[in-house]
Amino acid sequence: MRLPRAVHLGLGYKVRVILVSATALREVLEDDTEDVDAVWDHTPYKNYAGTIYIWNKLTSVRRRECYWHEMKHALTDIHGWDSSHALS
Repeated sequence: MRLPRAVHLGLGYKVRVILVSATALREVLEDDTEDVDAVWDHTPYKNYAGTIYIWNKLTSVRRRECYWHEMKHALTDIHGWDSSHALS
């Protein structure tokens, strides 16, 4: 099963999910770390609260593991932000 390209979390929050190369992943991290398979970037993009970037060379099982791991980070950040800046 393919990962979603976007996830609607409710209350107006959406998260993008993008498969990227290792080079692009390192650019998002602004780091030369080589053992990172995915990252949650909380930088808003258009009408998205942030983006989950996942290395495109991973197996489908590993992609799903990374997706759920990063989604937990996204939910934690969005929950914290919403608690003090609720959308009107």
